[in-house]
Amino acid sequence: MEHEQPQGKRKVSAVWDHFDLMSENKAKCRICSTELSYLNKSASSMLRHYRTRHENEVPDTPRIDSASRKQMLDEALLSFMVKDCQPLSIVESEGFRELVQGLQPSYVLPTRKTIKQMLAKKYEEERERVKKEVQQAVALTFGNISTSKWAGRPKVPQLMPSRRCRDTWQRAILPGPRIL
Repeated sequence: MEHEQPQGKRKVSAVWDHFDLMSENKAKCRICSTELSYLNKSASSMLRHYRTRHENEVPDTPRIDSASRKQMLDEALLSFMVKDCQPLSIVESEGFRELVQGLQPSYVLPTRKTIKQMLAKKYEEERERVKKEVQQAVALTFGNISTSKWAGRPKVPQLMPSRRCRDTWQRAILPGPRIL
């Protein structure tokens, strides 16, 4: 059975977590497969059905509001694209859009431009995280070696990388401007 969604329409009601849009005026319950009318873009009949028939059936399921669910799905999409080296254009691919629609009819895929912005933000977050980890590792490693000299111990050769070595390492490992 083919699921449809009106173009450009975003569903905001949390009830869409339990229903699939079957046609422009029909929705199907994911729990009991009951088909309900979806007239005038109102989710009231679906909400009434869910509350009377299913609300107490799944008490341990945490409620996720639609904004949190959208963010979770956006992050999962971004993770998929990064881990599997998918192009940004995949969100415009007809087959991929059909797959996502079949899996989660209420989810509206972000545009290529939005994905690019999300990717840039994620890159900066990861870059800062790695930068902090490297700085901590350098501080622990070189901090301990240099302080042992002042502790009255025998002289230990200083293990400081030369500037040339450090610059080469930075260019090879950490793209972009110097961070140390």
